Amino acid sequence: MANHDHIEILMQGVDTWNAWREDNHIREVDLYGADLKGMNLVNINLRGADLRWADLLGADLVRADIAGADLQDAKLTEANLLGVDLKYARLLDADMTRVDLRWTDLRWANLKRANLVNANLIWADLLGANLLHADLRSANLKGANIKTASLIRANLSEADISGACLDKAKVTGWIIKGIKCSHLIRNKKKTSPYHDGEFEKRYNKTAGSKRLEM
Repeated sequence: MANHDHIEILMQGVDTWNAWREDNHIREVDLYGADLKGMNLVNINLRGADLRWADLLGADLVRADIAGADLQDAKLTEANLLGVDLKYARLLDADMTRVDLRWTDLRWANLKRANLVNANLIWADLLGANLLHADLRSANLKGANIKTASLIRANLSEADISGACLDKAKVTGWIIKGIKCSHLIRNKKKTSPYHDGEFEKRYNKTAGSKRLEM
């Protein structure tokens, strides 16, 4: 259960919460299983917080600092995470259906088995992220940096990866049925354009390989 004192301070608003953390040098935050549905948490400092099983459905977390936080099994459905810092965050088994992750920093985050169906990841930074078994069906990954990330056994069916960088991504066993890709970025330059269905046809054979080579 979440720390009752922490919940009380959070309910006083983001400014009060952030000042409390800064003034008291609070490093450990216990919001385990907290009900934060639909809350306005813009610019909040949740760095390193324990948010396992927390309910953040529809919450507004624009530009929040959640780096290194533990969000395992958290519910983030339809939350607004635009421009959020989620570096090194643990998001294992998190429900992130239809979440807005545009411009979000997810470098080295652990998204193992996360549900990212219909998520908006335009221009998200997923460098080195762990997306093992992640469900990315119909996700929008246009312009995303997925360099060196693990997409092992991830499901990207019907996802759009146009303009993404997939250099050295691990793709063993990935599922890309109906994937959309007009082009990719390699060494900061566009690849030759792909025709409809061409990317799937060309790279579906990489299901048994370790890294994506273009």
